[in-house]
Amino acid sequence: MDTSIRRTAANVASALSLCAPVPGPARADVTPVPAVAPVAGTAQPFGSNDPGVADMAAKGYVQEEFFISGKIGSGLPYTTRLLVRRPADPKKFSGVVIAESIRSSGHRSMWSENAYLMAHGHAYVEIGSNLSVNTLVKPSDPARYAALNVPNPTPGQLVFGHVQEIAAQAGQLLRSNPAKGPFEGFRVRHVILAGCSEQGMFVRLYMRDAHPRYRTAAGRSVYDGYFPACVGDWPPVVAREGGEPLANFTQPPVEVPTIMVATSEPEGYPQDGRRYRRPDSDAPRDKFRLYEVAAMPHGLDMRGTMRPGLTLNCDGPKARTDFPGAYPANNALDKLIRWVDEERPAPRAARLEVASATGPVLRDEFGNPRGGVRTTTLDVPVATYALCDTGKKTSINPAGIDFGAAYMIPFTPERLKQLYPTPQTYLTKVDRRLDQLVRDGWYLKEDADEARAKAAEYAKTLP
Repeated sequence: MDTSIRRTAANVASALSLCAPVPGPARADVTPVPAVAPVAGTAQPFGSNDPGVADMAAKGYVQEEFFISGKIGSGLPYTTRLLVRRPADPKKFSGVVIAESIRSSGHRSMWSENAYLMAHGHAYVEIGSNLSVNTLVKPSDPARYAALNVPNPTPGQLVFGHVQEIAAQAGQLLRSNPAKGPFEGFRVRHVILAGCSEQGMFVRLYMRDAHPRYRTAAGRSVYDGYFPACVGDWPPVVAREGGEPLANFTQPPVEVPTIMVATSEPEGYPQDGRRYRRPDSDAPRDKFRLYEVAAMPHGLDMRGTMRPGLTLNCDGPKARTDFPGAYPANNALDKLIRWVDEERPAPRAARLEVASATGPVLRDEFGNPRGGVRTTTLDVPVATYALCDTGKKTSINPAGIDFGAAYMIPFTPERLKQLYPTPQTYLTKVDRRLDQLVRDGWYLKEDADEARAKAAEYAKTLP
């Protein structure tokens, strides 16, 4: 599993001392637009070794870096950076910007969606709204990044080091699109705040605490939509830097479209009754969808890290999952963008079936999860998909389930023969299910085409 996405128990324990509520005034604040300037020099920006960056030029994309400066809190000055990846040609730009806060570990979770983003002309922006700008970005090139400084406006209150007010000001800059900014000469129509795992948690907290506080001059939301992904409830060890546990909560309504994507978290963290769960809504002041993706491991598009033959140790060696998380991830992000851009409400998904609010996810005759967002991986199965049950309940694994350790048990040749008497039987079932999933809005056509090609290759191995 991609180590930039997965957080092991040790990593969690060490990082939890650093996006919590910043108490807001009774009225909303008009969010200022920070000053912006391109970064001079020929050195490569921090993060240039990300997967997919080397392919950007061939796909008509460029990477640029900008410094932004302003004041937060009671007047604390800051200077941080924006890392921008966008089409080189304004005519190829969709007008949609996907923005996220840099991770406390310095990684960019939403860039794992780079294949989808570049195929559809969307732009990606990493906002340096985390204290890791000081500890990771600045030391990587002291000369280039000498001016960077992200202060802590609320000592003892941050979680993972994210600063909501900087994210709000950066969003305001992106949507206002000033001269000399990263999108000069481009038409920016929508800005969406997104993130997976830690950054998904940040988006949830921003929605709760910063969304009602930091507004445009017209009183509108700074961001046009939200995509908190790879997040549901979290373990009890998640805390503010002062040591106070961060309680799980149910997402309050916001007036802009939101799609929340839960992957392995419903299985890993049921201890508080899955408080993240709430009804879907199309109300004008509450536009919300929850997608619990059955059997999806923690992360988004992980095709670049899923190599055949990889194993993990879970009561003995197990084959690492090959679950195609890119398909439900791409589809969810695409449905959010269409909801924002075309006012086309996203489809509603069934919830995962659970034994009780704090109980396990129920499984079918093949040992796979029931309910939730579906894929042909589960509906035309060739393996059992599961998370490692450690048998030990701890503060990081309150249900004894390692939410980051996803594995599969391929079916025996005998079972495959029983289910699919001929390879064509299997291919026909995959084709029919994909047709239905595309019609119902759960697969993008291009991903369905890829899934068909992969199924055709797999069918060659069937008995």
